[in-house]
Amino acid sequence: MHKQYTHHEMHVLLCEQQLSDTWRQTDDPSEWPLALHCPYYVPLEGQLGADWGIVLNPESTRFGLLTFEHDWCGCPNTTGKDIEYTHEGSPNQEGDMWDVDWKHKHDEFCDIGCREP
Repeated sequence: MHKQYTHHEMHVLLCEQQLSDTWRQTDDPSEWPLALHCPYYVPLEGQLGADWGIVLNPESTRFGLLTFEHDWCGCPNTTGKDIEYTHEGSPNQEGDMWDVDWKHKHDEFCDIGCREP
């Protein structure tokens, strides 16, 4: 029989395994911008989504990794702190990058059926 974990227990276990080296090696986490405010941060669904998401920026050191919302997003070109920081050249920061001003650009990652020139 599998153990059923509470939200708190799961959060603690995830922190032990998923927090970045930046988080672990810095005495003051306010020294970097929060992943929560990154336009490439996509929160999980459900209760864990209140604290955890995935950074979907291929240039990020956290790309594709489960990331705590108060950890660093790992994206290059971040400036400032907390909610006031920006990503130079990033999509509109007023909301999730997957919902705001997204346009398809044909590249090597397109599906075989892509018709874009």
